[in-house]
Amino acid sequence: MLTVALFSVASGSVAATPANFAAIVREETARVVVADLPSEPRRFRFKCRTAVFKANPRFYAPPLCVPDAADKVNDPAQLDAVAAAELARPLVTAEDRLRRTAWLRVAVLNDTSDLPTAKARLFTVEESISVADIPARLEPRATVKMSDVTLTAPLRITLSPRTLRHGDGAHFRFACRVGSDVLDCRSVDPLDLSNPQDVDGDLSSRVRGLFFTLRDAQEGLAAARVAPRLTNGESAEGVDVMLGVNLTIGEQ
Repeated sequence: MLTVALFSVASGSVAATPANFAAIVREETARVVVADLPSEPRRFRFKCRTAVFKANPRFYAPPLCVPDAADKVNDPAQLDAVAAAELARPLVTAEDRLRRTAWLRVAVLNDTSDLPTAKARLFTVEESISVADIPARLEPRATVKMSDVTLTAPLRITLSPRTLRHGDGAHFRFACRVGSDVLDCRSVDPLDLSNPQDVDGDLSSRVRGLFFTLRDAQEGLAAARVAPRLTNGESAEGVDVMLGVNLTIGEQ
């Protein structure tokens, strides 16, 4: 078990979103509805409203995204009612669950909560979902213990400002494939994405925190470097190592 303790101290700048963040979001959300995934991409269309902040009177409207297949939502004020109706809709069919999963992706990947504007802006987003969102992975040559692998560069996981705002700590289990000198890690357990919406229909802070924290953990693991050989002298390339990562946010 690898435990990483972090403190709620970070620079004021917002870290750039890693290039693979979209792939992480799509894979993790697809794993939750794996039984419903179509073989061919199923496309969904959403209308989104940017976050709005008004100083006088003091008011914050969170970003919202709602299904809009016919492009009928053209007024920012409409989104609240549509979001409430969508939140109340039961997830009975595979189509319902795929639509909610596509919404979750759009809400995470187009989150404007850190960039509120004085006037709401609408934009349209399309998202497709299929079995291809979970990439195939070859079986490992062997599975070894962490003590069998030598780190040649220290493992350091830094939490971004977004994670510090939305996350409250998390535990992840990773299966990490050893490459030539790097770790390619995937979360073992599906994320708990139940109740992803707040009462106003916005993406819940808990779910935001899960994705941001997972992103930071995977980025930290990807930056680690490993020796080309295991402690017994055999080649390390192609083996898997299981890692448990506890991310704790507290006061220093």
